[in-house]
Amino acid sequence: MNLLSHLLTAAALSIPVCVTAKEPAQSISVTPSHITLKNGETARLKATVLPANASQTVKWEADYSGEYTIDSDGNVTATFSSGDTGTGLIVSATTTDGTELTAYCSIEKGYSEPEALEILQPEITVAKGETAEITAHLLPDNGIYKSISWIRYNQTVGYGNSFRYTADNIGTDIITAIYIVSEETVTETEDGDIIITPGKILTADCTVNVTDALCTTISLWPSSIRLRPNTSAQLNATSYPTPFNRDYHWSSDRPDIATVNESGEVSAVADGTAVITVTALDGSDVSRSCEVTVLTAAQTDHPNTLRIAVKGENGYTLPLSEIDHITADNYTEGISRLIIHTAGGDDLKIPFADISEVSHIYDSGNGNTDATNPVITVVSSGNRLTVEGCDKTPMIEIYDLSGHLIHHERTDSAELPSGIYIVIVDKINIFKTKI
Repeated sequence: MNLLSHLLTAAALSIPVCVTAKEPAQSISVTPSHITLKNGETARLKATVLPANASQTVKWEADYSGEYTIDSDGNVTATFSSGDTGTGLIVSATTTDGTELTAYCSIEKGYSEPEALEILQPEITVAKGETAEITAHLLPDNGIYKSISWIRYNQTVGYGNSFRYTADNIGTDIITAIYIVSEETVTETEDGDIIITPGKILTADCTVNVTDALCTTISLWPSSIRLRPNTSAQLNATSYPTPFNRDYHWSSDRPDIATVNESGEVSAVADGTAVITVTALDGSDVSRSCEVTVLTAAQTDHPNTLRIAVKGENGYTLPLSEIDHITADNYTEGISRLIIHTAGGDDLKIPFADISEVSHIYDSGNGNTDATNPVITVVSSGNRLTVEGCDKTPMIEIYDLSGHLIHHERTDSAELPSGIYIVIVDKINIFKTKI
């Protein structure tokens, strides 16, 4: 080592080094102490520890860690997704020199003002009696749904991001979602001028098409028929729930034996057996069938049948052999019905007021019918009603057209005031007669 190196080394060892000790922290503050952050935004927080020569190293922490994050440099980021508003969400800075002094910054959630309101299903179809969920959201989506109002028939019917609609009337309905961004304000200037600032309201509509409830079952009258070639019979279908306007499709599996038109009228073509099927055209595909037997010319068939003419319709023709019994009821006030019960369990229900004529028909076996020779007849003379053709004294029930039972007795005659009556004899024969 040369002389210069010795001199430099000696000089360095002799130079005093001054080290200032860190003082304990006496206070800490965070700036800003309150901020508002929208989802996804980041802000820089600064922690100041006094005295100045105290350690400036702090530990950052955030409450509600699922909604905010903060790094070691004080960068806080909003990551919330819920729709709650308000303050009370806290970020803290704590000294690390053992004094554990803490300062806080409160954070308020900020939201972007929505520019549009959108209904996810602008048009839906609902069956009567069913429900559907209609959902709306704001654009941009700020997570606040409690201020969305739902309007139906000019009345508020719900709040929130969705509305459960119940279809009660067939037709078209409009459901409106409303969100009030800002109310109208009125201010007065120093000069006395009135300034009106319009409010901002977002709206969106959902068109609801309410249709018939889907068919669950079909009743078909009669359930079987026997015809001779070149004759016809009317089938009558009733679907449940009772439709507002339901269409049917009629078909025959053997049109070479029996055909059917779109009104349910069956025409016999040739002897044999065919199955006539009626299907609801509402998407339910519910169906019911009737077996049609077309007789040969050599066959003899002498059915007693019941024919009921109904106003504005084709009416009903039923073999008596298929009728178990006949009753009546008061369906609703002012509307009474004739109920024909069959051995198959299906009930035919006809309002009294719709029945224009009732007759029994005796088939002589040669393809012709003779309405003048029924097995049982009801004869009215003056104010007396008489039942003829019974082997024994019949049980008769007499109803007026309002459905009131005015006579119920085992007898072959009854005295009645003038009027029009429905007469049921021995629970299977029915007549409409005028006294």
